[in-house]
Amino acid sequence: MILDERLRWMGFWMLDKMKGGKIREYYDQIRCAWKEGSSIEETDKRIRDLIAHAVRTTDFYKNYPEDILLKDLPVVNKDTFRQQYDRFISSTYKDAPDNRVMCTSGSTGTPLRMIQNRDKIRHNTAGGIFLGAAAGYYIGMKEAFIRVEDGEVFVYNMHISPYEKGNIFNRDPLRVKKLLLHRHEVNKILGAVTQKGYALVPLQVYLKGSLVKVQVGLGRGKKLYDKRDTIAKKDQRREAEKDFKVKNLY
Repeated sequence: MILDERLRWMGFWMLDKMKGGKIREYYDQIRCAWKEGSSIEETDKRIRDLIAHAVRTTDFYKNYPEDILLKDLPVVNKDTFRQQYDRFISSTYKDAPDNRVMCTSGSTGTPLRMIQNRDKIRHNTAGGIFLGAAAGYYIGMKEAFIRVEDGEVFVYNMHISPYEKGNIFNRDPLRVKKLLLHRHEVNKILGAVTQKGYALVPLQVYLKGSLVKVQVGLGRGKKLYDKRDTIAKKDQRREAEKDFKVKNLY
């Protein structure tokens, strides 16, 4: 991380500490569970507790016995959840004062609406921060990405420094920028990004004659086992660097 990104990373955790440090607490729990894993018995108990809670507090599951096995429950998809939304809401949390209605992005279709309390939101935030860090992205980093919208291609969060000798008419360095492509190029990109798990990112900006060109790459997110390996390697490198610094003190 460069200096300003490191300051934003540290600033976030300082602010969280002033508010009670709950996000950091969840972050550390997730990190520990990710590194050490969970036993089969521990995972099985969590599933049984969750099923019992659903049977006791929701209309959808109330007619099932609390000790029913997961494999014996009906398969539920997003359409079922949307159509019977109220029947899935737990009576324990239904009228909680800190509830927030959250929606998914809708990348796979219609956005999915759900209720989360403040504690769940903190847990989700911690999980997002941890997985981002595992992939090399930390709070405060601004990463560029590309979207196809209405048959046109736009790049977001790409910082282009303003002309030093410019004036008030200089453009916002982070404004959304349109990429000029031929129709067959747009169709090729559109076909690529519609594949599950793929994203389009700018890799390089260079000059070619009087034109500014952007080299584009198609990337896919890491699998869970890849992320575990990345975290393990980062921990090993961090420990090695720490040992090296300690040895140099003597």
